[in-house]
Amino acid sequence: MPGFRDIVGQTHIKNLLMRTAREGTASHAYLLAGEEKAGKTFIARIFAQALLCERRAESGEPCGQCPSCKKVMADAHPDVRTVVHEKEGSIRVSEIIEQLVDDAYLTPYAAERKIYIVPDAHLITRDAQNKLLKTLEEPPSYVTILLLATGTDAMLPTIKSRCVPLPLRPVPTQELYAFLRKQQGASEYKASLSARFARGNTGKAIAHASDPQFETNARAAMRLIETLRNVTVPETNKQMKAISSENATERETREEVLNIIRCLLRDLMVYKATGEKEHLILEEQEEYIRDTAATSTFRGLAETAEALRTARTRIEANVSPVYALELFFVKARDCLGGNT
Repeated sequence: MPGFRDIVGQTHIKNLLMRTAREGTASHAYLLAGEEKAGKTFIARIFAQALLCERRAESGEPCGQCPSCKKVMADAHPDVRTVVHEKEGSIRVSEIIEQLVDDAYLTPYAAERKIYIVPDAHLITRDAQNKLLKTLEEPPSYVTILLLATGTDAMLPTIKSRCVPLPLRPVPTQELYAFLRKQQGASEYKASLSARFARGNTGKAIAHASDPQFETNARAAMRLIETLRNVTVPETNKQMKAISSENATERETREEVLNIIRCLLRDLMVYKATGEKEHLILEEQEEYIRDTAATSTFRGLAETAEALRTARTRIEANVSPVYALELFFVKARDCLGGNT
């Protein structure tokens, strides 16, 4: 069963939480902030497991075998509650009151502590945050609240000031690579490719490494990239149709391809500014990146990146993918050919 040892990177968070579990000094609230799929929920579960473990190691590591540990990881412990919300874009006052504020004043059922995990805490409405604030200001001694957020801009300063901040940091590429090779059994090439594209995000790295289509999509995108500078309109249409279907699977493929093109544009800007390959995501495309950077301008690269963002916005607004991508490819051809 997983424990702190299985958290990839985030040493600063692991050390703090293990010490907290070991010394029994849990705070009433923590704020784990990091991008989507960075591992916030996994870390929260391990911490909850450690706090309630019946046979915790001296290091603070949960045993993973006691009934409490098993129930926490199975999301079946009566004293560990995950706050859920019906509306996709917000967590409402009624949900915070019913699942956390009112419930917090009921003593634990089986353990000495009650733990509340709040995914998507950045979606808590301002009114709901004000309700939560009262609990954070005068929490019962046995309560620990774990707020998980992709960003904290929408959160009240008074909420943030009453939480222990736990910002997740990007995991170094080599550490992700080693994890994918050892723990996920990924091939050398796939582990390298997945780690580089994940840009420090553990969840994305695992998703790429476990996706049988990822290598295929990456190679297709790279072939497409190589023709961007001199592709003709008929060729553009042909390539575009391959990634413009509304089929669910092909929509995901299109998104992956566009993400790879975004990475290319980032690499071109980095290489043009530094002339170095050390920080390239698309290492296999070094020769193309070098040649294209030499014939492109910073303005042209910036306009191409903006055209890509516009294409994605149009597609999300239900504009025909064929039309949106045609405009992007024509702009990319002009800009990457040094015409701008």
